Amino acid sequence: MPATRTIVAVLSAACLPAVAWAQLTPSAKMALVSANQLGILEYCGDHGLAGADAVAAERKAVQSGPSSNLSTVRMQELGRQGFSVTPDGDQITLGELASRQATTVPALCKDLGQSSLQFQAAMRQAAMQHAAPADPR
Repeated sequence: MPATRTIVAVLSAACLPAVAWAQLTPSAKMALVSANQLGILEYCGDHGLAGADAVAAERKAVQSGPSSNLSTVRMQELGRQGFSVTPDGDQITLGELASRQATTVPALCKDLGQSSLQFQAAMRQAAMQHAAPADPR
């Protein structure tokens, strides 16, 4: 799996009307997606399908983003309950999502956990490169 983040959720139409979704900034949309993804990883962790390190990495990524609000809390809760949202705005179970992707929930959780850990490692690497002193030559 590439080091980019796997995003398995978008804002549910039940959380905000389509007009409100269209008016959100890209960072606000990403906060909602990340909150749902954190909830999904928490669900996976609670069911023994993702490690605590992956959940912690995702929690750290979410906390470093825009501040939470009622919508992000709701999106995280949907994930914790085992729900994702399709790009069309339909709320689906993780089982349905896995089926649509021709995989299983355990494999989906594993991929999401690995992606979260890879993202955290890439962010650490970028921070280290940014903080490294310039070559004096």
